Formats: sequence, structure tokens, C-alpha cells
Amino acid sequence: MFSILKSAAVLVAVIAVLSAAVGVVRAQGESTASDRDTLIAFYDATGGEGWNKESKEGWKTEKPLNEWYGVSVDDTQSVTALNLPSSGLSGSLPPVIGDLTNLKTLNLSVNGLTGAIPSEIGKLANLETLDLSSNRLGGELPSELGNLTRLKTLKITLNPITGCVPYALQAALASADAADRNNLEFCAAPTPTEVPTPEPSPEPADTPAPVDTPAPTAPVDTPVPPAPRSPDEAALVALYNATGGEKWTNSDKWLSESPIGEWYGVSTGADGRVTDIDLSGNDLDGAIPREISGLSNLASVYLGNNNLSGEIPPELGMLSNLRVLDLSANALSGGIPPELGNLFNLQSLTLLGNRLSGGVPPELGNLPNLIFLYLTGNRLSGCVPPSLLNLPNNDAAMLGLTACEAPTPESETSAASESAPEETPTPPAPAETPTPAPPVETPTPESAPDETPTPEAEDTPTPEPAIRRPPPGGSSGGGGGGACSAPADGVARADAGLLLIGLAIPALALAASRRRWRI
Repeated sequence: MFSILKSAAVLVAVIAVLSAAVGVVRAQGESTASDRDTLIAFYDATGGEGWNKESKEGWKTEKPLNEWYGVSVDDTQSVTALNLPSSGLSGSLPPVIGDLTNLKTLNLSVNGLTGAIPSEIGKLANLETLDLSSNRLGGELPSELGNLTRLKTLKITLNPITGCVPYALQAALASADAADRNNLEFCAAPTPTEVPTPEPSPEPADTPAPVDTPAPTAPVDTPVPPAPRSPDEAALVALYNATGGEKWTNSDKWLSESPIGEWYGVSTGADGRVTDIDLSGNDLDGAIPREISGLSNLASVYLGNNNLSGEIPPELGMLSNLRVLDLSANALSGGIPPELGNLFNLQSLTLLGNRLSGGVPPELGNLPNLIFLYLTGNRLSGCVPPSLLNLPNNDAAMLGLTACEAPTPESETSAASESAPEETPTPPAPAETPTPAPPVETPTPESAPDETPTPEAEDTPTPEPAIRRPPPGGSSGGGGGGACSAPADGVARADAGLLLIGLAIPALALAASRRRWRI
């Protein structure tokens, strides 16, 4: 009897162990399935089909999660890290990210994420590192981040984020570089009195909100634009009309009589000229109009995370004061205009997450002030100018393209020498000119001097006979004198002929030598 009871107790213990093991396996399976569903939802929400080819490896397949690019798991197959920097992410960061409750590291830096940081991130109680730097995230930092008591690293720099860092994180982040948190101050310690006061005020404030319904009177203002007050306003009206302004998420004061500096997303300088446009994530739909190039004082353009299509207008290269151009997360097609290489003040160029094709214009490599360059998530081909690979912040290496070969001085000189022979064939005559070396054989002229003395010798004697012959005949008078005068004239003529011949011989010799020199 005792042995039976003992066996039964052992059996019960074994059943308990097995049921516990099954429970653990089931829990692990449920956790894995839950995390898998969460990652798939994250992939779809951030434009996964447009991610870099390498970054998409394994995603939305039946492979284990640890074989999905950028995903790390623990022994229970729960996701503990998600590292997707420079991967071509676009769109808004989905709230479902808060379901990865075992996540310790979240690195989504250098992408095209827009919108606000979801408050659901505050549910990641195990999170130690949060890096969202170099995106287009905006709005205020959610106070729910104060729930991340294990957070050691927070990087949100290069995002238009405002507000303050939750007070609860001050102890953990006070020693970190303020630039990592976008130079935001820590929030003041909350007081109990601050909670009740805001609640009553919004309700009465909301009641007059329906009075704002006259806002639809904006369409009534649309007939006013036919006479824009300035060239800048005309360019803005063109942008509004070309991108479906009447359907924008926010078109406050656009096409109204208010100063254009009060139109939503538009900033102006003291002279009233447009300096900045920020309409990112505002449901712009259509092509970027060429007229935007008329905003000659424009310093920054943020049109990311919209539905812009068509080609990037080359006229943007005329905006000589432009420092920031962000057209990320759209549906822009065609090539990158080489005219953008004229923007010598450009510091940041973000074109990731589009449908751009063709090569990377070598002209971009000549931009002296360029610091940020993001081109991933497109269909680019060819090679990348080497100077772009050396920028402080770029994703050029993620394009999967080789570096272009820079021309060397030797190749340029060789190319010049190859083209030179085509011109040199014309001067073969000069090449033969050295043949006049024979003229150096001026022995021919030496013959001339040999001949010249002979006429000189003949010249001197010839006058002497003419002088000598007359005196004998002249001393006798009468006919003898007449007989002697005739031969004297003949002799003189003969002597003159000899003189001419003597002078002609050296002249002919000299002429012959000159003819030989010309040949």
C-alpha cells in the first residue's frame, strides 16, 4: 500500500513538472508569436518594402526572429534588441513598438521617420538604450518616457523635437552630453497642484472650437490669389495648387490675406521674404512646382513624409541660399538632378525612401559645405563619387554601389597626349626642316667667294688697259688718233661686259645657294 502511494506521489510530481514545462514552452511560443506580429506591424508601418535590400533580409518570413536583420532575442525567443540604423525607414513610428516589452535596445537612427514619438514607448520598462537621432521626428517629447527607469542612453539629436526631458530621467541622463538629447532641458519636478488645473480649462476652451468652423471659409478666399502680393506669395500659391492644398492636413491661413509668415509651415525674415518651409507629414499630393525656385531667400525645405510624385525639378538648383533640402519618404521618381550640385551652401540633403533611379550625380561631390547625405531606399545605380563617402554623416556606403574612380593627373595628361597626335600630323614639314642641315654645307657659298675674287681681279685690270691704250694713239695727231679712238670704245664695251659677267656670276651662285636652302 505504501509503495502504491509512493508511486502515485512520484507520478503526480512528474505530471507537475511536465505541465510546467509545457506552460513554459507555450508561454515562449505565445511570446514569440506576439513579438513576430509586432515586428511585422512595425515593418509595414515604416515602409518595409522600401527599406534597404540588406535591412529587409529575413523580415516577414518563417525564419526564427534572430535571423531577421537587426533583431536580437534572448533564450525565451523574446526580442531584446532592434538595430536598424540607416535602413531606409519612413513614415511614423507605430505605437505597436510598445508591445516589445523585453526590448533593451532600440536604435532607429539616420532614417526618415516623421511625426511624434509615440507615448507607448513608455511601456518598454526594460529599455536601456533609445537612439532616434537623425530623423524627422517632431512634437514634444512624451512625458511617458519618465517610466523608463532603466534608461541609460537617450539620443534624439537632429530632430525638430521640442519640450523637455522628463524629470524622472534626470538622474540617469544628467551626466550625458546635452547634445544627445537635442539640448533639451529637464522638466521641473511635478507638483500635485499642476494636475487638476489643466483639466477644467480645456473643456470650456473646446466648446468655442465649433465656432472655428468658419475656417472652411478659406475656400471663399481662394479667388483672392489671382493677384499675389509678392513673388514669394505667388510661389507659395503655386505649391499649394500643385500639391492639393485644399486636402492638406493643416493649411491654416494659406491663401488668406494674412502675412505669408503666418501661413502654416512658412517662416519669413525681417524683410518678409520666405526663409523656411516645413510641410513634412502634411499630406501633400502631387508634383513639386518649378515656381518654388523663385523663393530666392529660402534656407530650408522640409517636404518629407508626403505623397509627392514626379521628378525633382532641376530649378531647385537655383536656390543659392539653401542649406537643408529634405524630400524623404515620398514617391519621387526619375534621376537626381545634377543641378543640385550648384547649391554651394547646402549642408543637408535627404532623399531617402523614394523611387529615384539612375546614378548619383558627380556634381554632388563638389558641394563644399555638405555634411548630411541620405539616399538609401531608392533604385540608384552606377557608382558613388568618392568625396561623398567621406562626409561626416552619410549612408552612401549602404547603397551597395562602388566608389567612382577619380581621374588622376597622369590619366589626364595621357588623354591629352593621345589627342595631340591628331594635330601634330599637320606639321610634318617642320619635321623635315632639319634637313636644311645640308645648307650648313655652306661650301656652296664658298664657291661663290671663289668666284667673286675672279671678277674683282678682272675689274682691276680691265680699266688699266683702257687707260693705257689711249695715250700712245693720242700723242700722235691726225688719222692715227682717229684709228686709235675706235678700238678704245670697243675695249671699254668689252670691259664693261666682262664686268657685268663677273658681277652676275656671284649673284647667280648666291641665288642658287638660296634656292637650295629653301628646298
